Amino acid sequence: MGLTSALRIGQSALSASQLGVQVTGNNMANLATPGYARRSLLLTPLESADPFQRLQAGNGVGAQSLTRVIDEAVLARLRGQIARESEANQVVQSLGALESAIGELSETGLTTQLTEFFGAWSDRSTLVASDGVVVQQAETLVSNIKRLRADLVDQKAQTDGLLDTLVPRVDDLLTQVAEINKDVARAKVGGGDTSTLQDQRDRVLDELASLIDVNTVERSSGAVDVYVGSTPMVLAGQSRGIELRRDAVDGQTRVSLRSKADGSELPVLSGQVGALLEARDNAVGRTIEQLDRLAAELIYQTNKIHATATGPDGLREATSQLRMPPEDRALPLNGPGNPSTADLPFEIRNGSFLVHVRNPVSGTSEATRIEVDLDGLGDDSSATTVDDASLEAIRQALDNVEGVRADFTADGRLRIRGENGARFSFSEDSSGMLGAIGMNAFFEGTGADDIAVRQDLADDPARLQVGRIGADGEFRENAAALDMAKLQDRGFEALGGQGLNGFWATVAGDVGAQTDAALTNAEAAAVVRESIEAQRAAVSGVSLDEEAINLVTYQQAYQGAARFISVVDQLHQELLSIF
Repeated sequence: MGLTSALRIGQSALSASQLGVQVTGNNMANLATPGYARRSLLLTPLESADPFQRLQAGNGVGAQSLTRVIDEAVLARLRGQIARESEANQVVQSLGALESAIGELSETGLTTQLTEFFGAWSDRSTLVASDGVVVQQAETLVSNIKRLRADLVDQKAQTDGLLDTLVPRVDDLLTQVAEINKDVARAKVGGGDTSTLQDQRDRVLDELASLIDVNTVERSSGAVDVYVGSTPMVLAGQSRGIELRRDAVDGQTRVSLRSKADGSELPVLSGQVGALLEARDNAVGRTIEQLDRLAAELIYQTNKIHATATGPDGLREATSQLRMPPEDRALPLNGPGNPSTADLPFEIRNGSFLVHVRNPVSGTSEATRIEVDLDGLGDDSSATTVDDASLEAIRQALDNVEGVRADFTADGRLRIRGENGARFSFSEDSSGMLGAIGMNAFFEGTGADDIAVRQDLADDPARLQVGRIGADGEFRENAAALDMAKLQDRGFEALGGQGLNGFWATVAGDVGAQTDAALTNAEAAAVVRESIEAQRAAVSGVSLDEEAINLVTYQQAYQGAARFISVVDQLHQELLSIF
């Protein structure tokens, strides 16, 4: 090996040391850069071009590779945990807002309001409270039910609005991944460094993972394919796109995520978007449904009792809350083809009720039983609703009662009036029909969105009825009020055997328990994510101590190479001076 070869060895050492110092400096400069994976320089000895030459000293040093130091398995686990933590945090926010809206521990909580409402009826039965107090408490209860439902609907709308913002962001991130894939593939083919592009792509994928749960597969070209479940969303340099779709299902708006390419539904189970979808359809949506069930049962049970309530003189007139167009009046009340009652949340059963008509002259009262034939059987005992009672048949039966006239108002409501000064009342309604159609009702509406105290009662509380005619035909002044007060202690099939107060207390308790569990899950998810991030930092993060050692090593190597070249140069000069 000549002096020229020795100079080449020194020059390679200088170049390798310079590159090492640059790599180390770049790592130290990016110490605080989010998503930066440190670079590792691998040096390798350069052998002589002539493998048969004896006593080879080598040919210097060269850079074999400059790589990003990453652990793909740790990175995949981290992205999965980012999605779970993001989901947990969003669940905490959604349930916290839901718990705040319910406000069960406040004076406006529904269980408190229900207790005060039934307490007003109890006080009325003992003449402690007036009719006005009962009506006022009912209006307060109605106001809180409507306010709560409006708050829940607003929360659902806010969730929809957030989804409308986040899903386009997901689509944009998928497009960014596809574009970076193209740049990485081009750079790799041209022999360029792709590390910065890969860091950029990792940051995009981390943000994407915080929104939806994704899986990634890296190709030999350096491109990364992205999957949601088993559905490909990014294939090399092409994004298949994602969109939010709303469909009407059974009168409800169903929201789903779809691939733009083929419309397939995506199973988003975690991430912020997954948590919002879950909260919209389950936490908030289910609470709205349960509130509607509570309100419907409150309306039905209260109206059933008030339908048979009366004063000592009876009723002059009573009108139903249900409006039925002429084409539906001849249809069976329990028939699936009757649109006026098919979606009615109140049950009408096979049974009957009594109509008591009081003669204004003699003062005597006569009871007539009105059959409500809803047994689902025809005259030949076959299963059919064709022969079952219609509202028109009930009207005719009532109209045939002496002293009573029954007809329909212009807006389709069944109206009953006493004739020639006669007064009437109802009792023993085993069919539940009077309460279901809102005859002599206390409440209007069918759910939490339209519940209201009957308008003429709200205007004139003296119209409140608190008595009832008993089975013996005798009037009892506070019988209906006592039955109203007992409602809060009764269980109802429509509420799973629970009472009105107990049902809502369970709903509120479940939300509270879910909120506490969500807080625990969010804290646990943060701890796990921090642990995995520490693992990634141990592999990919920049350590100043380690880089300082590398910097000293490369500095000493550079100084040694410079000294070596200086010595070779002196030898070269001495050799030249001989000649």
